[in-house]
Parts: sequence; C-alpha cells; structure tokens
Amino acid sequence: MENSLQKLEQKILLCESKGVAAIPWRKNIINIVKEIQNQLYLKLEDIDDKSYFKIYIQNDDTKSIDFIDNLSISIDCYSETLNQKYLDNLDIGGSVITPLNIALTQQNQLPNIDIKIGVLFDDNGKIKQGVLCNTLYHELNHLYELYIDLMKNNRSYFHNKSSVIGNTFWSGNEDIDRIIYRLFSTTEMNALVASVYGDCVEMNINYQNYNEKIQQTQAWLEYQYIKNNYQNVVQNLNEEEIQKLKLFFKQHNIILWKNNSVDSFKQQFNNEIKLRLIKLLKKIIGVIGLYLDTYQEITEHKIKQIIHTTFENYTRRRQKSNKIKNEIL
Repeated sequence: MENSLQKLEQKILLCESKGVAAIPWRKNIINIVKEIQNQLYLKLEDIDDKSYFKIYIQNDDTKSIDFIDNLSISIDCYSETLNQKYLDNLDIGGSVITPLNIALTQQNQLPNIDIKIGVLFDDNGKIKQGVLCNTLYHELNHLYELYIDLMKNNRSYFHNKSSVIGNTFWSGNEDIDRIIYRLFSTTEMNALVASVYGDCVEMNINYQNYNEKIQQTQAWLEYQYIKNNYQNVVQNLNEEEIQKLKLFFKQHNIILWKNNSVDSFKQQFNNEIKLRLIKLLKKIIGVIGLYLDTYQEITEHKIKQIIHTTFENYTRRRQKSNKIKNEIL
C-alpha cells in the first residue's frame, strides 16, 4: 500500500511539473493523431460534401491510455474553404465530456470518457497545425488530474477548487479573465503546459530550431501576452473590478490582502501575477527540455541503427569481395 502511495505521489509531482507529457502515453497520443489524419483522408474519398464531417476514434491506442476504462475521441472536421464568418464562430479546440457524478471503476480507472475536438483541414485534407496534438495533451492532462484527484482523495465526486476558479470568474474584462484563467487555475496552467509537448511534436522542434519554434507554441504566446499587458491591466482596474477580485480571492483562499487600499491591492496583484508568470515559464521550459531529451534519445537510436546497418552492409560487401577474390585466385 505504501509503495502504491509513493508511486502515486511521484505521478502527481510529474503531472504538476510537466503534465501527461511526463507520463508514458506519448507514443499512443502520436499514434492517435496519425490515425485521425488517416481517417480524415479516407473520409474525404467517400463523401460528396467535404465542408464538414465527423470522425470517431476508438482503437488500441485509446485503450492503451490505461487510466481511462473507455476513451473515445470525436472530431469535428471543418474545411478552411468555408465562409470566413462561419469559421470565426467555430469551436476549434477541445472539451471533455464526463458524467456529472463521476467515480472510479472497480479497476481504479476513469469510466466512459469522450474527448471532443474541432479541427480545420486544408484543400489537400491535411489538418491545420497547432490544434490536434496540442488539444489531446491539454484535455488528457485535465483527465489525468481528475484521475489523480479521485485516487488521492478517494472521492466519488470530483470537486477541484482550481478547476472551479477557471470557470467561475468572469469580470467582463477579457484581459483580467485571461489572467485569472491561465495563472490562477492550477488545472488550466498544467493543461496549458502539457500542450507544449503536443506543439513540439507538430512543429518538429529540435536542437537547431527550438529557440525560434518555442515562440509559436500556444503556452508561450499566452505567457508573452500576459507578460506584456498585465501591468497596464492591473493599473487600469476600476473599483468594481477590484471588489470582485477581492471577494473572489477571499472565497478561494488564494491571496490574503494585508491592506485594503487600492494601490496596495494593485501592487500585491502585480507581484502575484509576476510570480505565477515565472512559474509558468519554468514549466514551459521543463516540457521543452523533456521533449528535447526524448528527441535526442530517438535521434541517437536512429544514428545507432544507421551505423549498425552501414556496418552490416560494409561487412557483407567485404565478405562478397573476399569471396570473389578467392574464386579468382
């Protein structure tokens, strides 16, 4: 029992630092992405209306994600040739459908889970980069945190404060809501960080291009946007917004404000955002480091294979040459 608890604690630490990217389902996720792309190509050959259709995935790779008993993935596929006004209103990205009262199965797995994803594809049927792999990592991270929460607390109903934080604070100010959602919701920050690994896979990041490519990941763009704008956002907070924030933080026991003055609140809010931005940046770098380590392992493995094959070919040619030489002699 103690050993099992220690393993769970290790998984929790991995999940909090690098998300599901640190847990061994990376190969399955990549295979699922490939299968979705293959299914899309096949579907386009069979239908007349190629502007929108659905794909459903449930195979050995979804079954191999073994903390879920029955994982299915449904993909809404939209052609990028659709009217721009229609495209602007599409739900591109992902969401998870879980039962309201969710409990682990007797085998300690999450029950039936459906991940819904919306993607765009081009004239050649290729899925547009930056959504599919990123979204799978993001949503699976939410599910893995749900699984850990149920395992750790032995609860039949999932109630996570950090999850509630991301979904209940809406001030009407998009920038404030964005800051709260990305930095003050632990589950959202962790899922955003996990999605970096998906971006690395899709962008083919390596040691030569990672410095440039990292700046195109969703997490980095969010980090930069908040970093460049949060001081102005905080400075321009009005009295009503400050009162909403104070009440919200008090309800969720996030920050205990020592002084009620407006200037003091703004200063403390600024400092807290700065600390959480540093935390987000460290997590992003951690995932990219993890990806590059994996990339290096794969590359080294390929190099070894090439060297081994080259050596074998050389040996065979040498043996053949010696055989011919002996026959001549």
